[in-house]
Amino acid sequence: MGSDFSKTSLKKLKYLKEYRKKNKEKIRERTKRWRERNKDRIDKRITKRRRFIREETIKFLGNKCKKCGFSDWRTLQVDHVNGGGGKEKRELGGSRTGLLKRIKETPEKYQLLCANCNWIKKYENHELNQYWRKEHLDAIT
Repeated sequence: MGSDFSKTSLKKLKYLKEYRKKNKEKIRERTKRWRERNKDRIDKRITKRRRFIREETIKFLGNKCKKCGFSDWRTLQVDHVNGGGGKEKRELGGSRTGLLKRIKETPEKYQLLCANCNWIKKYENHELNQYWRKEHLDAIT
């Protein structure tokens, strides 16, 4: 019985592969129409997934700012202890799932900071881009 199932499965996989190869444009159009009809459903799923990943990240990093202890989730941000967050974001293509995976693999490279502590750290460590450098801030204040 098991071999019948696997033979059937292999035949079906082969058929589907050939079908997709022959009907790329048809499938692309059908997918596009489905996405247009289900935009709200897709958006809700994406929002739910992003919220889940954010919650998991915050929990994993301790639920509060490492410097001041502030725990309002709306202000908490992942900080790269030794800088380099922009480079990593470009490497990951903005993937939240990829970032959470890296955080779990090397937690010592990350910390949770509230927005105020994170901006202060960036300023003190000269991690801000040219627009936000001290000279510019002094000129506008």
